[in-house]
Amino acid sequence: MLRKITLVIIILSLSVLSFSRRSKPPSKKELFQITKRGILLAEYDQATHFATNALLRTKPDASKVSQYVAQGTKKGWIVAFGQMSKDNKQFMIYYLAVQKARADQFRILKFKSPKKNKGYYLRAARALGVSHKDFLKNNRPTRPYNNMVIPAGNGKMWVYLVPAPMKSGIQPLGGDTRYLVSRSGYKILKRRKLHRGIIEKDHAKKEVGFHVVLLDDIPEDTDVFYVLTREPRIPEIVLAVRKDWVYQIDKNGAIKYLGTKDKVFNDR
Repeated sequence: MLRKITLVIIILSLSVLSFSRRSKPPSKKELFQITKRGILLAEYDQATHFATNALLRTKPDASKVSQYVAQGTKKGWIVAFGQMSKDNKQFMIYYLAVQKARADQFRILKFKSPKKNKGYYLRAARALGVSHKDFLKNNRPTRPYNNMVIPAGNGKMWVYLVPAPMKSGIQPLGGDTRYLVSRSGYKILKRRKLHRGIIEKDHAKKEVGFHVVLLDDIPEDTDVFYVLTREPRIPEIVLAVRKDWVYQIDKNGAIKYLGTKDKVFNDR
């Protein structure tokens, strides 16, 4: 499979890039954590897509919905639709989409008076808001972006801003940023650009995909998200150019370190 990949890599102005200082490849545990976050992102994206479709079929009052937040539970995903209170101390939930037995089926609960949430939905909504504001301050997006928030441990949250698909059947890769936000949702603790430009490829006739990562020596969470959300679902080869480390992301999101570029491709 790998022998079918032609490696043509043009890298300009590498000196301006901020690379990590890894002395050895990541452990299986670290790669598993990347996979775990990527799977959560894919599930979040799927849940909000189907939940939004289910909500729209009920003809909701658009004036009551300016934001949504999804949360994964042991019984499935729940998506809260509503808006922040004026004092930013409550998330006013007007509609709740609850996942049923199938991943694409959601039951919609409507509330005449909004459910006033001061817990996870409030904190996540704040985190999404502060991250989106920072993203617009530091970038000039020319296309729509999707926002996703998942737990980061100790109450903190990961927020991702990723470009939304613009062409049917083509999932964009790159142009994305990840934030680590405090438990309260008010403070950005870390900001990290995951990829530089945006790549849009049609993989309809391919057996395996391929791309390079420039900003770190490992695959990113959104690389896993990319594999799990594109059609058809095929493995992806990722080359970390500074160390020439090669990885494979399988169709289930699992990441394998294959070795250095010379060894991997010369052996095939």
